[in-house]
Amino acid sequence: INAEYGGSHFFFLNLSPNNLLNTKNHTEKRIKKMIQQRFSETFLDSTKSEISFHGSEHSSIELSEFQRLQQTLQTTTTLTFLDLPRHHFGKLGCELLCRSIQSNPSLVLTLTKLNLSSNSLGPLGIQSLCLLLKSPEHNLLSLNLGWNHVGDHGIKYIVEALKINQTLRFLNLEWNYISSEGIEVLSEILEHQDCHLQSLDLGGNFFGVEGVKILTRSLKINHSLTDLNLSDNNFGEEGIGIISDCLYQNSTLKCLRIANP
Repeated sequence: INAEYGGSHFFFLNLSPNNLLNTKNHTEKRIKKMIQQRFSETFLDSTKSEISFHGSEHSSIELSEFQRLQQTLQTTTTLTFLDLPRHHFGKLGCELLCRSIQSNPSLVLTLTKLNLSSNSLGPLGIQSLCLLLKSPEHNLLSLNLGWNHVGDHGIKYIVEALKINQTLRFLNLEWNYISSEGIEVLSEILEHQDCHLQSLDLGGNFFGVEGVKILTRSLKINHSLTDLNLSDNNFGEEGIGIISDCLYQNSTLKCLRIANP
């Protein structure tokens, strides 16, 4: 690989299995330099409609790259999709990101899809993000907050924002330590007459049978959800039976995932 070649157009690079770390020609550093150069160019291009930069367990966005991203967000007029999973930039990173978005009136209007999964946002990071959700100017349709330690406390911020928000249709909350108490809070918006959510992912939260009982109560009232993921929530056959009975009173749900090994 020519590490100095800046004109590459790859979207996905898989170099495993390999022995790169043991080579004497510093291949790992050369590849990292090439990738950083490519993504830096992406961040500096304010004409793009999509920015996608996936981190990993061992590699995430660096401070200099984050600052370039902020600069782009403050000037872009065309961005519709911001895709930044697995960077673990936490509460502070989320605050800075939201400030950059809110500082650009054009971006507030054009951004429709946001993926911040696996960024260790926690309840306080979610609180910052929900200020953006409450903005009447924004047009966000899809929000992925999976694997972010949202918890029951963070759910409260999300529900309060959704009571005001009129645009969000797709919400991913998978693997976020949401118990039956958090599901009870979430039911407030699901049972609200002005609920606009169409797709909700609650997979991997292990809220058990008690959480299912609360959700099915909401599903009997809700008329907006068409897609619901309840997989990996530890409710067993009892929970599946409760869900099955509920479906007789729900005519809008089209896709339901309930895999619970």
